[in-house]
Amino acid sequence: MSEPTRVFYKGKEIDFIVFVDSIEALENYREQIKSGSKPALVDTVSQFKVYKNFQGTGSIGELETASKLELAVEFGDGKSVEDDIIPLILQEGEILATGNINKGRFRSTNDTKGTFAH
Repeated sequence: MSEPTRVFYKGKEIDFIVFVDSIEALENYREQIKSGSKPALVDTVSQFKVYKNFQGTGSIGELETASKLELAVEFGDGKSVEDDIIPLILQEGEILATGNINKGRFRSTNDTKGTFAH
C-alpha cells in the first residue's frame, strides 16, 4: 500500500498542502485532466482539506487547516474547496517526497506515565 503524499502549492502569501493517497493516484488524476476527463477527487484524496504550515510558508513543520479567509485571499471569493481549490492544487502543485509524514512528530517520553495498576 502506498503512503500518503504531500502536494505543495506555492501561494502569493501563504503556501498550501493537500494530501493525496499516492503518487500513482495523483499521476492518474493529472492524466485524466489532460485527456479532458473530470476525474473524481475521491479516487485521489481521502481528506477534502487544504492545509498550511503553522508559520504560513514552506512545506515542512506543523500543519493546520487553512481558513476560509486565507483560501479566499489566495484563490478568490466564492471558490469551493472541493470543486475549485483542491483540483487547482493537484494540477499545479509540486509532489513532495513521501516517507513517514509523522516521523518524529509524535514521540512518547514515558509510556508508563498515566497508567494505573489494578
